[in-house]
Amino acid sequence: MKRITRFPWWKTAAAASVITTLAVACGSSGTGSGPSATTDHSASSPAQPQQASTAVCQDNAALQASLANLADVSKGKGALKQAKTALKDAKPEFTALTGDAHGTFSIQINALKSALTTLQTAVKGVSSGSSSVAEVRTALGGVTKAATNLGAVLAQGGCLGSA
Repeated sequence: MKRITRFPWWKTAAAASVITTLAVACGSSGTGSGPSATTDHSASSPAQPQQASTAVCQDNAALQASLANLADVSKGKGALKQAKTALKDAKPEFTALTGDAHGTFSIQINALKSALTTLQTAVKGVSSGSSSVAEVRTALGGVTKAATNLGAVLAQGGCLGSA
């Protein structure tokens, strides 16, 4: 009689976990079908988190405070002026963060830059009539998401209170 050797259940589970991790880590080139074709990689980070310098952490704290002013923009009269002012106030902090980061966290910083540019365009567009308030709200959501993603990766890099 032939004896059948079985792998212990934990070895099978470990192998499945490794395969799943590799599939997620490798991602997708953006082609094909299935859920990985639409994966958002804007907040992905390397296996070993990059370390954030003290200057980057301070710059991020200042930037997050400026971006909080965007969330405080009222829906009434003068809201566009408030949004323009908040964007203008965030620019020096963003510039400092970008310079002090020296290319680290570039995926998240570029995503935030893109989101801020989209918001600025939408705000200007409402003034000229080429954008709607709904587009501004959508763009503001993009800024919030990008800022949150940047804060999360900086928290992994050692910035306290960034997540």
